[in-house]
Amino acid sequence: MLGACGEAEPLDPAALGELCGAAGPFRLLPLTPDERPVPEASIVRVGERIVLAIGAGEPRRDSLRGPVPASTTVYALGPCGEDPVVIGRDIDRVFMVPQWPGVVLGCEAETDDLLRLDPTGAAAPERLASACEATWTPAGLIHVERTELQRVVFQPYVAPGQLRFGAAIVLFEDSRPGDSSFVSPHPLADGALVLRADGDLVHVGLDGGVRVDQPGVRYYALSPDDRFMIWQALASEDPDAEFPEGDIFVRDRSNGGTALVAHAYLPTRRGDAAFPELDAAQVTLGDTLAGQWLVELPSFALRSVPEGRQLFGRIADGRWLTRSALFGPWLLRDLETGAETPVADRKGWVFGDHTGHLDLLDTSGYINYRSVRRLLRFPYDGGEPRVLAPRATRGSYFLPDGRVVSPVDINGDWIGTLALTDPATLEELQIDDHVVAALDLERWRDAFAPDVVAYVVADGERSGVWLARPE
Repeated sequence: MLGACGEAEPLDPAALGELCGAAGPFRLLPLTPDERPVPEASIVRVGERIVLAIGAGEPRRDSLRGPVPASTTVYALGPCGEDPVVIGRDIDRVFMVPQWPGVVLGCEAETDDLLRLDPTGAAAPERLASACEATWTPAGLIHVERTELQRVVFQPYVAPGQLRFGAAIVLFEDSRPGDSSFVSPHPLADGALVLRADGDLVHVGLDGGVRVDQPGVRYYALSPDDRFMIWQALASEDPDAEFPEGDIFVRDRSNGGTALVAHAYLPTRRGDAAFPELDAAQVTLGDTLAGQWLVELPSFALRSVPEGRQLFGRIADGRWLTRSALFGPWLLRDLETGAETPVADRKGWVFGDHTGHLDLLDTSGYINYRSVRRLLRFPYDGGEPRVLAPRATRGSYFLPDGRVVSPVDINGDWIGTLALTDPATLEELQIDDHVVAALDLERWRDAFAPDVVAYVVADGERSGVWLARPE
């Protein structure tokens, strides 16, 4: 009780190996105490250069992972801090796309313009296009402007093989549907799908040509590969209801095959994915746990999920991880036979990959990236559950040897201790303190060797980006 009222007891230090020619932790980049990494999409590696976005000043907004700084500076440097240079300012995020390997891109904070960044620092940021959130197609970029109108804009490549875009072309512009549940246009490789106010779902081609793809649509969603579409018919016995029901169909857009799934209201009220897997679509019958239909693709085989059950995702042997309340308890369900096997008799937040076992952060409700909970593992073979870490967060991750890296003792400014936990002994050791928790630690780790931990310290003269290699 005394410990709960005072400061947290310090952890013993973790043994750290040599890194970049130095013993123990290595400071990659010095920072001022008020500088913070951008919480999301703040680091990429291209060859032997690390590009990272660091912010300062009063936050202009908050994200799940923490406050987003008002101003940012993008640095580029070698994997051990060599040749640090500033390559951009006031850029919200940095990223790369498969279409242009080796090219570092950024989003300008004020305009959301797409920029090309030079990791060497020799060239200034180059403005490429007027929208960062866009779909990359073989012919150019397609983006949707979300205003009072539905507007689909295409920026074609000037020439094949060159990262240069011509003037923006408005492919489609129309009034938004009057329905309060407005469905945004969906960019495709060959244009976009747009739901018009009259219920016609139209395909807009890159040449501006418009054809009706599906008439009489109230809502729709596409699979991640855009092959399958699930949609609800506009016709309803009570169109003015808060949740108007109608016939729901699934269609294979590659061959036109279509099947009736259910008569219900398609949009889910708790964010359940319309396509929980690439080869499966689902319809939730009302609110969560009111029952479901799952459609296997491409066969269109229908599987019923009864009331009191909610599918979460498929595991390696083909069964589905299922919850019996919003945060559990959890079980496995065979959709063909209806057979169920209990997995976890408690509530929790599903952590990481669930295909081979169920890892849960012990909680009965929603948690953000500052919430610290026990991390538990439940095997699917009927074995006993075990504690992997007495304290972990949604931002924790596993090292290749199975040890858990997690910020703990996080204060209101998102500063805490970076702990290393051995699941075999549950011993917690300290990698460092005054560590910024508002950071995607796993994404930062991926820019370095697998056994290296990357983190940011906010602590006077020690402030900066640090690397550590736990022994």
